[in-house]
Amino acid sequence: MHLPTAYQETTVYYRVKERTHEIPLTDCKEDLLEDVADADISASDSYGPPYGPERARLTTVEAQPEYNGGGSWIAHPDDLDPYIQVKFNNTKLITGISTKGRNSRTSYRWVTWFSVLHSTDGASWVTVQDADCNVMFKGNVDRDSLVKNRFSQHFRAQYVRVRPLKSKVHPGMRFGVSGCDLVCMYITIK
Repeated sequence: MHLPTAYQETTVYYRVKERTHEIPLTDCKEDLLEDVADADISASDSYGPPYGPERARLTTVEAQPEYNGGGSWIAHPDDLDPYIQVKFNNTKLITGISTKGRNSRTSYRWVTWFSVLHSTDGASWVTVQDADCNVMFKGNVDRDSLVKNRFSQHFRAQYVRVRPLKSKVHPGMRFGVSGCDLVCMYITIK
């Protein structure tokens, strides 16, 4: 099976009778959120029902003409430490994150800098680091351009959280998480 270029170097290690064998991952996606239920995307708070966390998918567009669906998740103005997060149905190997601003004809909102945290249990969180320093990722400069950030070190997580650090106007964003399903194999050698 041919893997997308971004994942060709990704491997999983299995211990078999004192030897480690590498096998390539085969089920990798640019946006793991495609398979996630709305209820598994949550946020610290949101501006209101049309701008809830379920509106944070990369493919979200503003509903017209009634504006009954905002073009992104928007953090509540009183939330001093906003975040948006996803819970996957099982642990994934996370390789990157993509972001867009708010899709709207009248409002200009996007996150310009953000951090990423991850967890295996939803209680203990680790900030993505590079050389023992927390990483600030460069976000968007407009509403609809896709910005892709690849992690220098991939990690295993069931939860991924994005914390906006700086934004145009007030934090509003759409996001996607790149990664792979972890494959478990049990090999018995006699």
